[in-house]
Amino acid sequence: MFGSTPVSILGRIARRQPVRAVSGEETADEPWYRSRPRIAAAVIAGSSLAVLGLQLLDHRASDAIALLYVLPVSLAAVTFGLRGGLAGAFGGYLAFAVFAVVTRSGHVGLDGWISRGVALFLLGALLGRAADRTAQANRRTLGQVWKKLVTEEENRRYREGIELSDSILQYVAAARWAIEQGDPAEADRLLRQALVAGQALVGELLPPTVNPPTGNRP
Repeated sequence: MFGSTPVSILGRIARRQPVRAVSGEETADEPWYRSRPRIAAAVIAGSSLAVLGLQLLDHRASDAIALLYVLPVSLAAVTFGLRGGLAGAFGGYLAFAVFAVVTRSGHVGLDGWISRGVALFLLGALLGRAADRTAQANRRTLGQVWKKLVTEEENRRYREGIELSDSILQYVAAARWAIEQGDPAEADRLLRQALVAGQALVGELLPPTVNPPTGNRP
């Protein structure tokens, strides 16, 4: 008799999938160092100390071993961005300085100190800046997806609100017709169904409680 019954209305609401914000942790296959920055920081510090230890154990190969400082610097940059890259470069350079002081290494001239510093800080700055720009692009993408989801949800509620309100009007019109025909029991039944549909309509049109996506900053 009617386009929608209370049962079909409630069934439609039960099947609703609420809008969920996509957080940075829920994006596809996020690297471990981005989702666990504390562990990454521990790995960065540990690897820097490990390289320093290797230099202290083998003085003759210290120059070759010093190249390994690029590993903690790179990890710091991709995890924490520009600031992390510069901090990692400073830590690597400081570790090299500790080695030079402890071993009283005189074979490293001024050009050696400058070249090592420029290499480490340039690596940390460039890689960290690239990581920052990538994170900013990801946050913009998440924001666009969020706005699209909110707009689609609002449009859906509007369309279903019109449909449900039309169904309620049909019940009220039918109840009035039943009263005019001298059938108050049928009118009472229709009005009760209209009440159920109205309660469902209120629940249907309430906006979902969600939080916008945040995205992880490196």
